[in-house]
Amino acid sequence: MKDLTKKIFWTSIVSTIAILIFGALLFTFPETVIKSITIALAVIFIAVGIIPIINYFRFRSSGISTTFGFMMGVFCIIVGLILLMNENILNIIIPIITGVWIIINAINRIAIAMDLRDLKVGIWSITLIYAIITLVIGVLLILDPVNGGKLVTKTVGVIIMCYSMLDLVELILVRLKVKAVVSTVKNEVKKIIEEE
Repeated sequence: MKDLTKKIFWTSIVSTIAILIFGALLFTFPETVIKSITIALAVIFIAVGIIPIINYFRFRSSGISTTFGFMMGVFCIIVGLILLMNENILNIIIPIITGVWIIINAINRIAIAMDLRDLKVGIWSITLIYAIITLVIGVLLILDPVNGGKLVTKTVGVIIMCYSMLDLVELILVRLKVKAVVSTVKNEVKKIIEEE
């Protein structure tokens, strides 16, 4: 049991450090990381596309193959090739999608602020100001996706690093607490045995 607990602890430490390193890479080299992710996705799409095409020709004579699988295979390969030829495409797509999401969220917040105003809730103006600021940020992400992409990627990197550091501290504190509890239990068991 002790070995299993130790193994789980060290596995958690290693995975947390790996996530911390990934966050640091996102923050330090946002374009390179996104480009690498784009290439990896392209390879995955191409590999996923090749399998149904091979199966189509392999099982075509037996009547088992489907045209749909063939078409999906071709589609996946085309998407993979587009990603390979446009390595920076995610640097543009991610901020645009993020910008659209932020704008939708901001419009919803504006509606909430108006509802709060109608209900005479005092914080409606703060909600409105926050909504307008986020609306502007969403629009800026869409208007300048390249710089917005760097900002989004760096922000995600910082969030991942913070999460990893907190997770690391928590793991160490839990480990110390478990050691203290185990030590206390051992001492109590030892006292009980000595009293008998």
